[in-house]
Amino acid sequence: MYSRKSVAGLFQKREKAGFRLAFFCFVFAILPSSLLAQVESDEKPLLVSPNGLVFHKDSVFLLNVRFRMQNRFGYFSKLDQSDEPGFETLIRRVRLRFDGFVISPKVSYYLQLSFSRSDQDLVSGTIAQTVRDAMVYYNVNKNFYFGLGQSKLPGNRERVISSGNLQMPDRSIANSVYTLDRDAGLFAYGQIPLGKQMIMYKAAITGGEGRGQNFTNKGLSYTGRIEYLPFGTFKNLGDYSEGRSGDRKDT
Repeated sequence: MYSRKSVAGLFQKREKAGFRLAFFCFVFAILPSSLLAQVESDEKPLLVSPNGLVFHKDSVFLLNVRFRMQNRFGYFSKLDQSDEPGFETLIRRVRLRFDGFVISPKVSYYLQLSFSRSDQDLVSGTIAQTVRDAMVYYNVNKNFYFGLGQSKLPGNRERVISSGNLQMPDRSIANSVYTLDRDAGLFAYGQIPLGKQMIMYKAAITGGEGRGQNFTNKGLSYTGRIEYLPFGTFKNLGDYSEGRSGDRKDT
């Protein structure tokens, strides 16, 4: 049986613990975004990062493990329907991502898994699509690399910006309607330097059946994109992040 003094001491300890937790959450919330996130691309592995759990064996193996989630609470109202407005609470995204290389930095890989219901394209009677990206790349040189597996098609510019680098909670409504999303096949990425200017090209030959399919028909899907950067490339993939500065490289 606790005495009044011991109960008061126990309450004081809990109060201090609660204060420490609140203080930690507050500090975490006010840290600069540059310290909490690294610009990542859904079109190549992130091999150099100060964040995440990294395993590195000499120069023949590297594994970078990262985790992120997005919990959402919102209010919705549709003016064109008779449904009454209401609130929604959901886990929008839960992602586990693995990046690294094997044997040589030229042979790299990128695997991303999703675990929330809204992130697995779940509808009645379908199988959960846990695997979002599963790619193996070969880096020919600094200006060209190609990969085989499942990844985002390069045709939609907004879509290839990772959801971890968005400025708003989600992408635009236009993207949700017209997006190309993911497919499985062969992907190629390259760039052509023209002095200070840069031409970037991307192409994909895929099965055309979309994400997580175990069959294909007789046809193939062809996707291509060419970008012209008259003032040169951005620092630290700044054009692939909506919430931070995208300064140009000094040339």
